[in-house]
Amino acid sequence: MNEDTGEGKVSKHTDDTAVANKGGSERSFDAFTAKSRVILDLYRVMESVALSDAPVLLTGENGSGKNFFARKLHLKSKRKNAPFVRADCIAFLQEGVFENRIKNYERMLATADGGTLFFDGIEKLPLNLQTVLLDRMAPYSKSSGTVSDKTAAFNVRIIASAECDLEASVKDGRFLIDLYHRLNTFPINIPPLRERKEDIEPLAEFFLKKFGRKTKKQFSGFSSSAAKALHDYYWPGNVRELKNTVEYACILGEEPFIQDWDLQFSKSFSGTACEQTASEEKIPSLTEDRTLKTALNRFKRAYICKILDETSWNQTKAGKILGIQRTYISRLLNELHVREDRDRK
Repeated sequence: MNEDTGEGKVSKHTDDTAVANKGGSERSFDAFTAKSRVILDLYRVMESVALSDAPVLLTGENGSGKNFFARKLHLKSKRKNAPFVRADCIAFLQEGVFENRIKNYERMLATADGGTLFFDGIEKLPLNLQTVLLDRMAPYSKSSGTVSDKTAAFNVRIIASAECDLEASVKDGRFLIDLYHRLNTFPINIPPLRERKEDIEPLAEFFLKKFGRKTKKQFSGFSSSAAKALHDYYWPGNVRELKNTVEYACILGEEPFIQDWDLQFSKSFSGTACEQTASEEKIPSLTEDRTLKTALNRFKRAYICKILDETSWNQTKAGKILGIQRTYISRLLNELHVREDRDRK
């Protein structure tokens, strides 16, 4: 649910991104799809941290799973039946006058009372708002018996996330040292996906089942070339990019297996399907099969896509440019597993 008061946006969640078993209850951290030792160890630490009310600072690259872990911490805590409120810190910069920003912060405290308040992208807060946050954190727990003159004390657990090294920001004068130490009670770093490649396969299978259900398709898995492509890719967008890539593949792909040509890397969800295909053809190592036939098919697919995009998918016009009949284009599109994507133009 999004609550918009004109002073910024606050997202209030319960378990919308939690992983649930068949019975619908939340699963323990180590039951989620992970094989890497670093993540399994992280799950065990978070099981203990979840039982505390102390602030937690989650760090990691964009898309690495900070939002997911923040919600899991909430779901494993004694506050799981109370609100989980996500505050997008960059939204504070768009709220106009300073007084409105303070009002919005106090509104978030009230909304999260009894639950968890998650500051997403804490490094984006300007220094004057960091001062306000530090001041308001003093009475964050009713059990402290402290009440500020500016705001009532609320019973909330504070979790924050950052993509950058906050300690370096402190040294550069861009982040308050007192606020850093207040938030850094339990520091947890989430490594990028490229440093835990053992997790790519189980995560991809998890997303395949999820989006297979949504698209009403029964996929058995990934072809060997698609699995290798997933493993070899750098994943600059981390788990979020993997999720988007598998979702897109489920929309494009045909049962029973996702093929390497269904995977759209780097430009997932941007540009036309054929523009993405042409970009991928520059990286022939994404497939195990390097025979001349496969290479020619990949080239034909990219070139036909380029001409079709130029003609707005008018197969008659494309046929004239290519010097072939329109019916032959239709047959080639079938053989090469190409589908039109007008909506992305």
